[in-house]
Amino acid sequence: IFNLIGSEEEKKYVIEEQNIIARNNSVLRSYCFQKAYISFIFRSYDDTKIASESYFACSETTWANLFSFHANQSFYIGLISFWVARKSREELRQQWYQRGNKSKLALKQWAESSRWNFENKWYLLEAEEAFCNSEFESAKFFYEKAISSATDHKVRLDCAALCLMYVLFIISILTFLSPLLFLFIYSSSMKRPWHASLQGTS
Repeated sequence: IFNLIGSEEEKKYVIEEQNIIARNNSVLRSYCFQKAYISFIFRSYDDTKIASESYFACSETTWANLFSFHANQSFYIGLISFWVARKSREELRQQWYQRGNKSKLALKQWAESSRWNFENKWYLLEAEEAFCNSEFESAKFFYEKAISSATDHKVRLDCAALCLMYVLFIISILTFLSPLLFLFIYSSSMKRPWHASLQGTS
């Protein structure tokens, strides 16, 4: 909420919450992940990087979270890592790139167990990795595969997020194209299959 209203005021925690965060590394890991995730969504580079470093510092000494929550962390930490890698100086870039690659391989394993839920996320990390390597044709291929997978499996929230990531990619490499024009063209092309699927489920 503070981010949405543009306030820099920090969230205040009661003593009990602070004690739990300080004593329990698993809670601290989740806390750092949540801070990194929110900062990433609002594209706050410094806050994202600091929270991610804290996440990595405690993640090696905690048990992995189980089931989809673990996959969710791997996915967003992968997105964050590739984004930070693209914005980092050369001497730090490789470290963040390797972190992103590790998350990508984890998502690949999840996708092999459940294409329906995780395939589009794996493809998106493949696209982000290619983007990091300036392999734009490969990145475009995987962004489109990710969107297609989410559409085929009717994962609507994922499809919206994937379209946003694809738009950010296109804006980055095609600065001469009006972002609003691209959004209009692309959203128009996506309406038909979604409209058909909605009719089929009504």
